[in-house]
Order: sequence, then C-alpha cells, then structure tokens
Amino acid sequence: MFSIRLISVPVDYPLLESWWRGHGEDPVPAGLLPRLGVIAEAGGQPVAACWLSMDNSVGFGALLWPTIKPGTPARTGAAALGHAIAFLKQEAARLGYRHLFAGVAHRGLISLLRRHGFTVTSRHVSHLIACPS
Repeated sequence: MFSIRLISVPVDYPLLESWWRGHGEDPVPAGLLPRLGVIAEAGGQPVAACWLSMDNSVGFGALLWPTIKPGTPARTGAAALGHAIAFLKQEAARLGYRHLFAGVAHRGLISLLRRHGFTVTSRHVSHLIACPS
C-alpha cells in the first residue's frame, strides 16, 4: 500500500516546507535535516516524512520531525507515517543502533510512536534549537 523513498533535500524541501507551514509550524531549516530521511508514498503521491539522525559515538539515534501532508485523512496519515517509522527503525537496527529517541508533542504522534515501541520518558518538554555564535 505504501512505498518508501529517500528524501532528497534539494528536491523535496519545498514540498516539506509547505507541509510544515500547512500545519502552522515553522519549517525545519534544511541544514538541520539528517541525511537519512524518508517519504512514504501512496500511489506515487507523498503522504508522510520522517528523518533518522544517528550519533556516531554511541548506538543512539533520533527519529526527527515526523510530518504528514496537510489534509490527509488521519487514518491514512498515521498508516503512512507508521510505515516510515518502521522503515527507519529497521534501518537503525541494521546499522547497530540500539536506542532511538523521539521528541513530539502531538498526542496522535505519541500514540503512533508508542505503537511502534517507543516509551514516554518526559512530559511537557520543549525541544529548542539554536545556532552557536
């Protein structure tokens, strides 16, 4: 039902930027996106995206910036994003990563990640980014 393809930031960023804006969020700066990102497609149409950042000093990775195309029915979006998450978890395991972190606030995303084996460790946390001077 869903296929997975790797994200090409130069090609896909305008689409992903429109998704974040469509959800009322500021886009993630393109320079922060990890090299390993995937888009789940249905019928050749992009539906959901997610990235995997991998620390090179320990077997720890981060599932980052999961997003769904605005206007996608909730069930379809959750299934597509779940497919992307499952792919990235499998890839992380193949590469020797033993633990993954995800930081999300949306209750639907929390539920989806819990169904994929994630455990809630902190509540009411904000993750912030800054550029060092």
